[in-house]
Amino acid sequence: MFEEGANGAIAAALLGMSRVLRVGVVAEGVEEAEQVTALQQLGCPSAQGYYFAAPMAARHLAEIQRTDPAVTPRPS
Repeated sequence: MFEEGANGAIAAALLGMSRVLRVGVVAEGVEEAEQVTALQQLGCPSAQGYYFAAPMAARHLAEIQRTDPAVTPRPS
């Protein structure tokens, strides 16, 4: 499982550093529901990857953001 192996330890360490340094973090390459659950349990605020959507043009993303309240723009 993700949170039990080296990947989970690395993710937990990076998330901890991001909180201490007060910098934003986005988990990339998320492809499975188990990864989403593990990242949520670690307190990861944002994620992207094929689990959510394939790469797309910015204009397509803007349309999705207008129509789907679950998709939010990244804070500036």
